[in-house]
Amino acid sequence: MKTVLIQLLFCISIVSQAQEFVNIQVTVPNATDEVYIVGNQDNLGNWQPDKIKMNKTSDFEREIKVQLNFPVEFKFTRGSWETEGIVKKIENGENIKITSPENKVFRYNIKHWIDTDLKEDEILSVFEIKTIKSEFLNDNYRIKIHLPTNYNENQKYPVIYFTDCNYQPNFEIALQYTKQLSDFDAIPKSILVGIEQKNRNQELDVFFTKNGENFKNYIFNEVVPFINKNYQTSGFNTLIGHSNGATFNHLLMIQDNNPFQGFISISENLFENQLQETERWLKKYNKNRKLYYFIASGTYDSPDRIKSGNQLENVFKNLNNSNILFENKMYQADHNSLVAKSLLDGLMFIFQDYRNLTAYENGEIFIKNYTNDMLQSYGIKSEISYIEVDYFISPILDKKDAFLLENFIQICETNNINAGNSLDKANMFYFIEEYEKSLFYWNLTVEKFENIEPLVFYYNFEKAIEAFLKLKKTTEALTFLEKAKNKIPAFFLEFSYFSAKVAIENNLNKKTANQNLNFCFENFKENLFFTKKELNELKLKLK
Repeated sequence: MKTVLIQLLFCISIVSQAQEFVNIQVTVPNATDEVYIVGNQDNLGNWQPDKIKMNKTSDFEREIKVQLNFPVEFKFTRGSWETEGIVKKIENGENIKITSPENKVFRYNIKHWIDTDLKEDEILSVFEIKTIKSEFLNDNYRIKIHLPTNYNENQKYPVIYFTDCNYQPNFEIALQYTKQLSDFDAIPKSILVGIEQKNRNQELDVFFTKNGENFKNYIFNEVVPFINKNYQTSGFNTLIGHSNGATFNHLLMIQDNNPFQGFISISENLFENQLQETERWLKKYNKNRKLYYFIASGTYDSPDRIKSGNQLENVFKNLNNSNILFENKMYQADHNSLVAKSLLDGLMFIFQDYRNLTAYENGEIFIKNYTNDMLQSYGIKSEISYIEVDYFISPILDKKDAFLLENFIQICETNNINAGNSLDKANMFYFIEEYEKSLFYWNLTVEKFENIEPLVFYYNFEKAIEAFLKLKKTTEALTFLEKAKNKIPAFFLEFSYFSAKVAIENNLNKKTANQNLNFCFENFKENLFFTKKELNELKLKLK
């Protein structure tokens, strides 16, 4: 009995050690949604869909803090299996699975429920809403938060703040531009935060009276710290403002404790001595970080706003500081349409150093400096991909410089950077007519066939045959083709044709050549490399 008790206590100990408290958060499509979490453990209702109800933390957010054993599986419902939630990035209605509690906080987005239709705006407007109880404003204020695609708790992200998000189209434009640009890697993946106001003209105070000072303190001391605490931020912050928001954001820039490095000011207007204050502040700017400032003006906008943009441009032009980057751009737009027409350019200006390959003289300098440059500029760890490497390989190929090419490939491999697969390298050396090196990589390709797309091999293998023939390595060419047949039997016909062609035209093993030729006649179909007429011509050469 004592032994059984000890074993039981031991098992309980193991279970308790495996349990972890985690926070599961979910964004829902409707403010009225009551959400239940259902999973494979007691604390998740043991797959009873109406047992464990999540807490409502805002109109569109639900949360539960729960102790779980890992691994764990679960889903969300509105209380029955007929109202199961379809979760973004979870395919085919599969269970959500967490293997280990590395992050402690897990966030999900319910696109729609299976008993409702998916609406278009549920795809477009994917964001969280949080409420901050502000000591400076003595009230509760909402912020909207859009996380980038595949947000990862182990990765740092720049943050883009927009002070004019009460007007939904403004925030929607910013959300879509940010999402599309980052999804296509034109800018780094970033968090977007929309800052709401209760009285816009009073709080975005262009004369920076007590009201403006309070709203500044709310942004500096409550909004930014809240985002930094709850999300993975890189330390690089951008502030977007339109109209009064642009003027207010400009005034925030010249505050000593300003946490922003990037500014997009759309239809800005300066008052009283604000231009002179800006000029004095900019002349003293000596921070060891870049300041990015973008102004957008509209030809159909108020003349005083256009004038303010031009005056600021003159101030920036007279500065001799390489850490201050500025652009004033004019658009055929009125006051409101200017947001849509200019915001994309503004974002591209702020992130102009991201993947700016032209800033580096050659690939070696790029590899040596780029990762640290991105850390310094935007606080992010940016991996170097084959797309960037290929940009620097192209001019080397144009020069047909084998030494430079081999050296650059070696530098990439030393730094664990992908310089292309073996087929890519085979093509590189073929292009610069280094056939011996090209064949080294062709043979490596057909031997290992690692990360090789069969169709890519198919469209390029004729180059390998040409290289073999130029070096008079006909027997090796036949060996290569036999290996290709084994690796990609789908193209057995084409490989057989080239085997027959090489053998016949070089007087090699006529028996095998005839077998390959007969196979081609018996199995002929339209293909990229030969016709029936060419088969007949080849057969005549065999006699």
